[in-house]
This record gives sequence, structure tokens and C-alpha cells, in this order.
Amino acid sequence: MMHPRHSSLRYLFFSLVLGLLNALVFVFLVPPWQHYDEPKHFEYLWLLIHRGAPPQKGDFDAQLSREVIASMLEHGFWGDEDMSALLYRPDELMTIPGYSQLEEPVAYYWWASLPLRWIKTSAVESQLYVARLMSVVLFLLILVVGWVATLELTVPASALRWMVPLSMALLPGFVDVMSAVNNDVLAVLGYSVFLWGAIRLLKRPFSLINLAWCILAAIACLFLKSTSAFAIILLPLVLVFAVFRSSRPFLVIAGVSGSIVLICFGLLRWDDALYWHRGSSQAQPLRQQRPEAVLGEQVLALEVGARVTPKWSVPVYQLIPEENWDQLVGKRLTLGGWMWATREIEVEFLAFVTPQAHQSQRIKVGLTPQFFSMWIDGPVERSRVWIEIDPIRESGECSVFFDGFVMALGERPLNDPPLYASPFGEFGEWGGEPFENLLRNASFEKAAPRVHPWVDNFAAAYLPDEMRPSMVLSALLDLPATGYLYRLTAPHLFRTFWGRFGWGHVPLYFFKFLGRRPYFYLGLVTLVALLGAFLAALRRLRTWHWEIGFVLGVALLIPWLITLLRGTVFLPLPRLYFSVARHALVSILPVMLLLNTGWREIGRIALRSLRHYAGETHLIPVLRGLYLFFFVAMNAYAYFSIAKFYRLFP
Repeated sequence: MMHPRHSSLRYLFFSLVLGLLNALVFVFLVPPWQHYDEPKHFEYLWLLIHRGAPPQKGDFDAQLSREVIASMLEHGFWGDEDMSALLYRPDELMTIPGYSQLEEPVAYYWWASLPLRWIKTSAVESQLYVARLMSVVLFLLILVVGWVATLELTVPASALRWMVPLSMALLPGFVDVMSAVNNDVLAVLGYSVFLWGAIRLLKRPFSLINLAWCILAAIACLFLKSTSAFAIILLPLVLVFAVFRSSRPFLVIAGVSGSIVLICFGLLRWDDALYWHRGSSQAQPLRQQRPEAVLGEQVLALEVGARVTPKWSVPVYQLIPEENWDQLVGKRLTLGGWMWATREIEVEFLAFVTPQAHQSQRIKVGLTPQFFSMWIDGPVERSRVWIEIDPIRESGECSVFFDGFVMALGERPLNDPPLYASPFGEFGEWGGEPFENLLRNASFEKAAPRVHPWVDNFAAAYLPDEMRPSMVLSALLDLPATGYLYRLTAPHLFRTFWGRFGWGHVPLYFFKFLGRRPYFYLGLVTLVALLGAFLAALRRLRTWHWEIGFVLGVALLIPWLITLLRGTVFLPLPRLYFSVARHALVSILPVMLLLNTGWREIGRIALRSLRHYAGETHLIPVLRGLYLFFFVAMNAYAYFSIAKFYRLFP
């Protein structure tokens, strides 16, 4: 009989071979530049090599840009769209299209650039493929870390020891991203190494080596990518469990969970306005009690010149709930409100915004409240609608105040303020006719929480896309207006996790004989895994290392939750952003541990149910064969889908 250690090594070798072969197919099957931000990641590499130092924000090279754009055109990057005009821009405008990556940490680019220094005069496509191969090396290291971390968690006979690394090696959506030129692959490796160290620290007797491992790995994750920086949030949790070891882990978990909740509530201030989403960094509350208030006692106060994050956002906006979109189509509306300031100033009035149009006007406000209004046209078709408050961005101390906002159907008198029936401004009479206010909390009487200013601004500087926690919090408290974004994002995350390629625009090919979309069946496979994981947890309620399970659960939840919410910061933009799974792939280790635990449990139940018909010696190879066949078939399906989409064969 083979020794368990040798058996595990055999499984690792098998997973590495399959992972390498699979990754190589993705490297050379996916056309150049057809991964997320790959042209811009390659630009970082090229500038690092040719300038001998990390590039700075705004750096570019016109000749490189011209070569990359020509290559993108040659390989059909834009499909049938004619983008050849990009090649004829003047040098000072000749930049590679896309979102700049030059502010990313240098670690991945330093690694990927090592072999490129020897071929820096080769064609850009050749350099790109070599850089992809450097990502594959890191991918293989991820498989090794996944294997050794699973060894720490399991007994020698556990099937997880071969299932986890094998599934990581053959998960199409994961391998696709890990074989591309991007710094996600190093972020996944760093986060996985941290989790491996955390498992060792919590599973084994206390060790200074394991303690130092966790601390140093978490710090290193800060310098890999913002997505791997979540490790620094997990570190205190790991240290608490390492110190307070107990025979009653549920008590420790309850205490830690309660402490986290109390800390989170302690960081909140209840002085913003409900339904009004904050992009402003001003320390003062948006909702303030002022003697000049026209309706009720509260007003909205904006400091002129306060920084806005993210930079493409606006200081304050309100989203119209989805249930009201239909009644605005093709309608004439009136938008109004009272405004004043601490000095006379010219500002922009409220803006009525849809993805297709932006309607507003410039006005002059004085020291006392004055009513302003304008007629606006509703959208020509059902679409998102929001109101922006972005009066002015200039230096100099000044605050602008707002009260009694109103948006009503029909053309109402512009110089005749409405008469409200309540201090909340929900309805009343305007121009001799009743009206219902389509804006919520129009007089700012209803308070809402925000995150403490120093935490809010600090987090916005480090979270992906400058996510302002206060903006995300207000969005979660306004699900009637924001819920559609998360309803659309969640299935997109699922599809890109399993396999939606390119820039998230290449789906698995739809075969009619399947009867339903392929992701439906993958959803069933995932649900089976989650059910199995739940049953396994119940079965091992008394024996499982729950502190480790709690840490891994949080390590899984944080990246996926932040990825789900990432599109929140794009709500006041004409074009929404639907997050993709690559931002959450740093948690691939706990994700695959969870899914494989579930599949193994379902397999165990199947063995017990069928053992009267066949012995385990016959059933186990069959179940293993079905497991391997599923992943091999998934990858073959992925290859075909990519080749079909990019017309790589007739």
C-alpha cells in the first residue's frame, strides 16, 4: 500500500501536470489583448523595462502605444468596429485605450518583466505571450499552496487532498484569469499563502514562526494589489483566535462576532440624509439643523471644494426607485427647491440625469433661501433616473444649503413654490393642483448613518475604485433604488467564476440540445455543493475546527461581498459597471474547499446509498471518474466557446 505522503505527492503532481497543460491552452488559445485590462498591464511591464524604474501616473510611450493598437486591430480586438483612426492620432495623444494600471504596486510587473528584458526588441505579441507564461508559473505555485493548505486541514485519507488542487487546476474561469497578464495572479498567490499560514497558526501548537508568517504575509499582501490587501483586515481576527484558544470555540466566535458588530456601530454617525448618497469627503454632516430651514428643521449642506471620491462621482445624488421609472417615460416634469449659501455665488441647480441626457441650469444664489425651479423632459424610454447635487467645485470657504426639493409630474408654475402638506415634503399642492413628490426625504428630516470621516476617507483611498464606505452603506439602505444593480451583478459574478472569458463578454457557447443556458446546470452543480457542505458541517459539528472555519468563511465573504458592491460607485454614471469574479478570486482556496467539501459529502452519501448494489472498490473509481470527467468536459467546452467566439475555426 502506498504511503499517504507519497499518495498526496502523486495527486499534486497530477494536478500540476493538468494545470500546466490547461493553462498553456488558455495562453495560446485566447487572442492577444483579450483579457481584462491586458493592454494596460503590458504597458506597465514595457515602461518598467525600458525606463528602469516603476512608471508614474500619466506616463506613456507613443511608439509602444502605436504598436499595441496596431496589434489589437490586427487581432480583431474591436470585432467588426473600425477603430483604425486610433493609429493616426498625434504622438501626444497616442495612448493605449483602457483603464490605467500605472498606480498598481510594482511586484507583479517586476516578476513578469524578468524574461522580457532579454527580448524587449521582439514583437509586442511575443512579449505578451512570454509575460502570460510568467503568470502561469505563479498559477502553478497557487496549486502547490492550495495542496499544502489542504494537507494541514485534512487527515491522510481525505479525498480533499486531491480534489482541491485538481479543481483549481481545471476551473476554466480561474485558469483563464491566472494565465493572463495581470496582477490578479500574484494577489491570489499572496492571499493564499497568508491563509495557509493562518491555518498553520490555528491548527498547530502556538509557534512564533507561524505567527511571524501570518503577520509578514498580511503585510506583503498590501503591496500586491488592493484585492489581496483584505488579508490585513483578517489578521487581527486570526491573532485573536490564536491567543484565545478554547475547548468551546463557539463562545470565542460569538465574542469575536459581537465585538466586530460593536466596533462597526461605533464607527457610524447618524447625521447624513436618508436616500441621499454621499460622494463628498467633507467632514461636516450633510444633514444639518439650520434656522433658515424652509421645510422642517433640517437642510442639506455642501462644502464648496470638498474632494469627491471616486473622482468621477458627484458630491450628493438620489436615485429614483425602479418602480417609478415607467411613469416618467415621455412625461414633462417640474424640478424645484430652495437654495442659499454663506456668500453670493453662481452654482448649478439640481441636475435631472438619465444615461442619455443631463438637464440642469446655472443660477445665482444669495444669503437667504430662494426657490428655484425648471421644467424637464422625462426619458424617452424606460431607463435609470437620478438627481445630482453638484453645485460647484472651487477653492474658497463656502457652503451651499438646500431644502424642500420637489419633482412632480406636469408643468408647474416656476415662480410659485409648492405648498407642502407635511414637513417631510411628500405631497401637497402646487399651482392649484395636488402633487406627489417623486423625490424621497425631500426636506432631509430623516437621518441616515455614515462612516466616521477618517475611516471613510482612509478606506476610499485604498478600496478598489475608491469605494467610499458611506456611499456603499447608503446604497444598501436604499435597495428599492439600488437593488437592480446587485440583482444583475450576482449572476454575472457566478458566470465569470465558472467561465465567461475575454473581458467578461465571451460566454459559454449555447447548444440547443442542452435545453437551457449552460450556467443553469452549473448553478445546480453549485447548489449541490453548498447543500453537501451544509450537511458535512452538521455531521462534524463537534469535531471540526470552527475557528479555522470562521476565518476561512470571513476570508471568502469579504472579497465576494466587496466585489458584489463594487459597482455601487458607478451608479451616478451613464454606464453601469457589473463586477466580475476575478476581483474575488483571491479567495479561491476557501471557495474550492467549500465546494469540494460539499461534493465529497454528496459522494459519501451516494456511496452509503448504493453500497448494497456495488462495493466501494467499484463505486469510488466511478465517482472519481465522473468528477474528473466533469472538469475535463468543462474545459473542452470552454476551449470550444472561446474558439467559436473569436472565429478561430470556420
